[in-house]
Amino acid sequence: MASYLAQEPYTLIQASGGREALQLVSAEKPDLILLDVMMPRMTGYDVCRAVREVYSPSELPVLLVTAKNRIEDLVEGFGAGANDYLAKPVSRKESLARVNSQLELSRFHHAMEALVEERTSELAESNQRLRDSMRETAEAMAELSVMEERNRIAQEIHDMVGHTLTTTIVQIEAAKRLLSKNRELGMEKLDLSQELVRKGLNQIRESVRLLSESSLDYDLAGAMVKLMEETRQVTGIEIRHRISPAPPLSAMQKKVLFHALQEGLTNGIRHGESTQFDFVLEHREEELYFMLENNGRRYEETGMGFGLRAMSERVRQLGGSLSLTSPGSQGCILTLVLPAE
Repeated sequence: MASYLAQEPYTLIQASGGREALQLVSAEKPDLILLDVMMPRMTGYDVCRAVREVYSPSELPVLLVTAKNRIEDLVEGFGAGANDYLAKPVSRKESLARVNSQLELSRFHHAMEALVEERTSELAESNQRLRDSMRETAEAMAELSVMEERNRIAQEIHDMVGHTLTTTIVQIEAAKRLLSKNRELGMEKLDLSQELVRKGLNQIRESVRLLSESSLDYDLAGAMVKLMEETRQVTGIEIRHRISPAPPLSAMQKKVLFHALQEGLTNGIRHGESTQFDFVLEHREEELYFMLENNGRRYEETGMGFGLRAMSERVRQLGGSLSLTSPGSQGCILTLVLPAE
């Protein structure tokens, strides 16, 4: 076998046994290993298994040379991690063909790995440039187009509060019809109407606050704490929170974060029947991390409502991400990640 390969442009390193072979591989990784299955003290199978603990078949091909050509022997060889085998007696033509084939496959694999790594690096750089561009564009739009922002907030007042007041009218009409027949159910409808009106007023109040305050004097943390306290007083739910100091934020970022908390609390109480919330807002390196978790019904992916869809779109415009997940058998976690200097 050695005489066949010596005539080719290969550098041959020979070992007298399995342990010496492993020492040579450890000292310098070869391009290919030819292993005789029948060796003293340590079989070719054992050496192959030891090699596979360090190198995968694509990183270092192994050819087993064996006089055993039973199916069970071949299965054992491939199970040990061999790439191919040569059956004794070995012909020069076959041995060179199999060796060259494995070397070509190995070179192809390494070339593909290098190409994938290069393309991955280029893609990561392109994605980063795109994210930076999206963030700069979104913040420029938010800061330079005050009128557009006011129109957007006005539209929100119309959509959200209009929907709330429409629902309130329906509930009041139902209560009027029920009071003479079922006073208890009628009062329940009136209580619901009162809660809907309160919600609409809160939405108007916060939207007007965003209109009247600039990005510099709007205290996001204070507004969030006030919202949570008002929600606790009205509903009796428990809200634990941790708000860390944040870097300077644009008006759009503050608006998105505040409405995310507002929407998350509202949906958690109304749809999830939650009684407890945990809220975190903190600055992590170059990202702003928002997490609101509740103990209500388990979140099932059924699509987002109007509020969440609008919020998700604005988060995307700012170069961030929004996700809704369930931590287990119950509850829901709303997570936002926004880029922040």
